[in-house]
Amino acid sequence: PTSSLEYSSRLLIKTADLELEAEDPEAAVDRITVIVESFGGYIARLSISGHERKSASMIVKVPEKFFYDALNEIRKVGRVIREDVNVRDVTEQHIDLEARLRNLRAEEEWLLAAVDKAKTVQDLIMLEKELWRVRGEIERIEAQLKNLERMVSYSTISIWIRMPEEPKPAPSPWPKIDFTPILILAVTTLIYIAYGLVFLAVVGAPIAVIAYLAYRAYKRFVKAGKG
Repeated sequence: PTSSLEYSSRLLIKTADLELEAEDPEAAVDRITVIVESFGGYIARLSISGHERKSASMIVKVPEKFFYDALNEIRKVGRVIREDVNVRDVTEQHIDLEARLRNLRAEEEWLLAAVDKAKTVQDLIMLEKELWRVRGEIERIEAQLKNLERMVSYSTISIWIRMPEEPKPAPSPWPKIDFTPILILAVTTLIYIAYGLVFLAVVGAPIAVIAYLAYRAYKRFVKAGKG
């Protein structure tokens, strides 16, 4: 039997990864669930973590024909931080698997006919062993085809939802310094220094003159004594 999928159009596996920012991730999960189910899809996996800062991750499946419609509605649930859409064409892979399956089934029929005509026990054992191998290969390819068709029929959207980043506190401005006391102290100090210099000039000058005269008189006295 041939696959139920027709090749009038390409067989495409559509997937999307979406990162959203939402104030309430749990409420966002509820909204996405309603959206997905409204398109005939379902939630394949759901995880909610965190206490004060919650986050959620979801894997949802939607019918391939509603992939872009569902994705567009999910985008509206929060602010899109990152989005990655991937479309993989598996038409040729599907055709190759079906061709291999037809060949294996033909081989299976030949082996069944050969088993009925086997004349020795050794031939019978050999044919049954080969028949067992062929049937195992048929089951493996049938499973691959079913999995491929399932991924084509239902597209996958992986969603991660997180709360907005808390705003970082603004850096504290430099503290305002009142330079008035420092300025007053500097001016006062300069005034006292000026007063001191004036005092030395007024009082110290006469003293210096008297000292100089006394020194000159002493030298004359010493000189006269030597004479």
